[in-house]
Amino acid sequence: MKEIMINPATSDQEVKQWADSVYQTIPSVIFSPPEDRFQYLDKTITALRNGEKVRVVMLGNSIINDTGNSAWEALVEDMYPGADLEVITSVRGGTGCTYYQHENRIDTFVVQYQPDLLIIGGISHLSDTAAIHSVIRQVRERMEPDPEIMVMSGPVGRDDDPRTNPEFTLEPSPDDFRTQLAEMSEDAQVEYFDMKSAWGNYLSQTHASYDYFLRDPVHANVRGRQVLARLLEAYFESDRNNL
Repeated sequence: MKEIMINPATSDQEVKQWADSVYQTIPSVIFSPPEDRFQYLDKTITALRNGEKVRVVMLGNSIINDTGNSAWEALVEDMYPGADLEVITSVRGGTGCTYYQHENRIDTFVVQYQPDLLIIGGISHLSDTAAIHSVIRQVRERMEPDPEIMVMSGPVGRDDDPRTNPEFTLEPSPDDFRTQLAEMSEDAQVEYFDMKSAWGNYLSQTHASYDYFLRDPVHANVRGRQVLARLLEAYFESDRNNL
């Protein structure tokens, strides 16, 4: 029998120090996000700039749970003095919007938390963009004012290493689910972050094995979660120059 000691972090700075210590064990994440982002995140970016609180609900499956537990909010807070990102991971393992769209589950998994920003992601939507659009519509119908919404493609998985999977192209093909997500997001007027392409681009530039970033064939370990955290950090970073 092994003895395990748990020492909870007592501050956001301590969380960031832990994240930085893990990050030092992996190749640096170099990611240039799209220049046209933030089109649908005006309120979120303004609040960050002004050092205000932003409540974020992350909706999805275990992949989103890992992303939400990556400490990405501590990295973003560090860029925007005074900002307070409260991240709530609202997930049910193995499910996506095909599940959340039914039986008023939106009330339980989203509305009760009253998010300022809703992030929808994961890999369990069964390639059903209509279900994601349905969730977006229901959230807007049930909340006043509407939260801003960002949809992310799902990184991490059995076949998400472009170095070994020839079908994983960094630039999605017209029939790729990433392309469908981008089109749906534009139609719904929500932010879209192609996290899967960013994850694949990172892997293609490192010599570390895929298993180095995973705790099992599907889920990221602490190192993989830091990749996800740094990608989100970079996505929210550029506006800091306008502070």
